[in-house]
Amino acid sequence: MDRQAKYFSFLLSVLLLGFSSLSLKSDSRKGIDQFAGEIFVKGLQDNVTVYRDQRGMPHIYALNEHDLYFTAGFVTAGERLWQMDLIRRSGTGRLSEIFGKKFVQTDRFFRCLGITQKSRKVIENEDPEIVRYLQDYTDGVNYYILNAGKNLPVEFRILSYEPELWKLEDIASIIGLVGWSLASQNLDNELFCNKVLLTLGKATAEGLIPENNNMENVVHPGYIHEKGILDDASAFAVTGRRLSSLGLNGFSASNNWAVSGKRSVTGKPLFSNDMHLTINSPGVWMQMHQVVPGKLNVTGVLFPGEPFIVAGHNEKIAWGMTNMFVDAIDLYREKINPENPGQYFFNSNWKDLSVRKERIKIRGGSVDTFNLMLTHRGPVISGLRNTGMESISMKWSGFDESNEIKAVYLLNNASDWEEFKTALGYFRTINQNFIYTDTAGNIGMFSGGGIPVRENNGIFRTAGFHKKT
Repeated sequence: MDRQAKYFSFLLSVLLLGFSSLSLKSDSRKGIDQFAGEIFVKGLQDNVTVYRDQRGMPHIYALNEHDLYFTAGFVTAGERLWQMDLIRRSGTGRLSEIFGKKFVQTDRFFRCLGITQKSRKVIENEDPEIVRYLQDYTDGVNYYILNAGKNLPVEFRILSYEPELWKLEDIASIIGLVGWSLASQNLDNELFCNKVLLTLGKATAEGLIPENNNMENVVHPGYIHEKGILDDASAFAVTGRRLSSLGLNGFSASNNWAVSGKRSVTGKPLFSNDMHLTINSPGVWMQMHQVVPGKLNVTGVLFPGEPFIVAGHNEKIAWGMTNMFVDAIDLYREKINPENPGQYFFNSNWKDLSVRKERIKIRGGSVDTFNLMLTHRGPVISGLRNTGMESISMKWSGFDESNEIKAVYLLNNASDWEEFKTALGYFRTINQNFIYTDTAGNIGMFSGGGIPVRENNGIFRTAGFHKKT
């Protein structure tokens, strides 16, 4: 576990009363890690109360949004700081710094995804109000880090390093990692299908690949990647799956449903969302209840390191999600200029590859330096050190503009179907089927995400349906 109750008096109060209450007060005295009692915190505008129920779930009651999100960051860091740092390092390609050279190739793979670069753009273009709340949350996380002292999770002591302060872009980077975790199976499928075609031939492959004959639109009929670059790309892709050894590759399938009140005993809709993921300790979700009286009352689950509830309900609506398994990745065979390996062939001309120099720090003091090659579509994922005459580049819808932070914030504050749909319009990197119900008795389902339209290289969002009862 990330942390344990270290004060027996506080633990005893939890056992006897079934819940505990922690009050954060505005003051300049430093805080300590605890479940019950009072903590005096510099920077709050008013007092905040955090109740913990029988399951240890925090219920945060604040008088304003600043204090709410500051406290959410403080509480989350107190429980999940090691997990937060591990997730942050995974998505941004910095695992080698703490685990050593065995994760260098994994770090290279995630550097190719450009999660850090996109995260900075997301924050730069974010709504000012949401940025304020993200900063409040970040300040809460950092207040914990700066004042935790010996109460930091034991993993930091075992690995002999201290956590860096949290940044706004770290919040957006987590979304990038989640998006890739949900899409990575698509890359595996692309590579596998090409290998089957190459090895067994078209006739046999079509009988083995499920529903292959149902595909009406084929961009390049009869095209198959060659074995050499396929093997190279596959070997590189495998390194990205090493996150499973850290308990971070649990995003896959789920299911959900909503039933009309006409079919329930109470006459009210029934709603269920089962995001069944890999069993880890701690799990990828954290339950939290956030309240600003008269403004916000939302509860559900969030990702450690994210301030807003990802799936749950407020006083008006409930929502949940399942993975949509979108074909959001395409592989391109690139012809490299034999006279200039820094160029690739596109539209009858040689076009310069973009080059981004990456430095990966390795535990022990050494540094791995490599040139990340990019076409206008995305990174070259075969032969990063020596592209040879041909390479494979990858295009993923996650490279496109998106704003899942805003989407989830709007969901937290939505009050009806129209506001729910508006929020889903900002999902692009993460493709999900969303289920919906509200206190007026309505149920609905809507799909949100970025799906390539390969005929014109555009992006569209799928529609949904809404049943009024």
